[in-house]
Amino acid sequence: GVKTNSSKMSVIPAGYANLGVRDADGTYRDVESTGVYEYATFWTADQGEGEEGMAYYRYIVADQPDVFISKGDKANFGASVRCVRDAE
Repeated sequence: GVKTNSSKMSVIPAGYANLGVRDADGTYRDVESTGVYEYATFWTADQGEGEEGMAYYRYIVADQPDVFISKGDKANFGASVRCVRDAE
């Protein structure tokens, strides 16, 4: 089908990352990337209620019109960040 950008939000499907355990020097040695070219994943400003260290993220699956929501552990789930605002 024909691709449009009616939302005015162009993204590259960079997937998401499982960062694993953070070393004492602040690095992650066992990063696993998933969904490159399949998903575009972004953190939201919403934090999971009553769930310490969890936050919501939204993701778009390539070739699907919907935006999905899930939650991940802020300490070891890697997603992109993009600042957005309401349309005027």
